[in-house]
Amino acid sequence: MKKSVLVVGMNPSKVSRCGTFKRLENWMEQVGVTYYGFMNVYNEQGSFKKTDIDYVYVSQCINNHTTIVALGNVASEVLTKLDKDHLKMPHPSGLNRLLNNKEYEKQKLSELNEYVSELL
Repeated sequence: MKKSVLVVGMNPSKVSRCGTFKRLENWMEQVGVTYYGFMNVYNEQGSFKKTDIDYVYVSQCINNHTTIVALGNVASEVLTKLDKDHLKMPHPSGLNRLLNNKEYEKQKLSELNEYVSELL
């Protein structure tokens, strides 16, 4: 079975021109991943409760993926609940203050690079 990268986010942004995807694309480019799938654990914009998440749907979507990258806490918690191995990355939103620290971001990119390196 061919290995593939699936990136799992939380839910769509209300902001139409947010920099989240730009940063994600930049990260993936830096680690040499050209093609990857993407999904959210919840498909509606705005606030939601974790009980709103359709875990069966998420499980079916991630089933055939061998390399999964979670963006942020919520996505990682869902994958953990589904007992699915994954790498937790910080959410790439411009609102994520952790990413103001360039050394932290560099460390996380190094972890991402190591995680996906067996695919390349």
